[in-house]
Amino acid sequence: APALLYNEETMRFNNRKFLSILVFLGLSGICNSYAGDKLEALRQTLKSKTGFTSQQAGDIMALVESAEKKNLLPEILINRINEGIARKSDFQTIFGIANKKFNSLEAAKSLIDESVSKGIAAKDVKYSHQLLAELLERGLSPGDFRAMAGEIPARNMKLEELTEICGLLVRQKGKSMPVEYSRE
Repeated sequence: APALLYNEETMRFNNRKFLSILVFLGLSGICNSYAGDKLEALRQTLKSKTGFTSQQAGDIMALVESAEKKNLLPEILINRINEGIARKSDFQTIFGIANKKFNSLEAAKSLIDESVSKGIAAKDVKYSHQLLAELLERGLSPGDFRAMAGEIPARNMKLEELTEICGLLVRQKGKSMPVEYSRE
């Protein structure tokens, strides 16, 4: 890192890079603090507003913490859990829905990482991640996504456009679109 910040030839610090790193670290701290606040708020909600055992609350928290460690948009998972708590759903229902959301977020992240590594441009990865996870829950197959992603570099499209097209595919499938047409 020092070689990137300090130019030996001019014997000066690169202020732009230095400031960029400071801003990144500052924003990371703010984001981590925000995520930590959300986790603590969920922990308190599980204690005070549910009849869950400490083991059940721990299972939910472990799922959310795992999502945070894997960078799987834990705030979406927390929102789903809070919705279930607000509806006074039982533990099995909340945990089942949260687990399903976790799995779809994980699968979406994997597909996005795969696509980006193949050269598909991504401007708003968070939006694409959230939308793709929802589409996977609603019936989009990873195979259909990969087939469509294989066509994208030739058409010079972005990841956001791909996920929106996948949304159209899911809506069409919902209208009893024959399976043999799903890859076109």
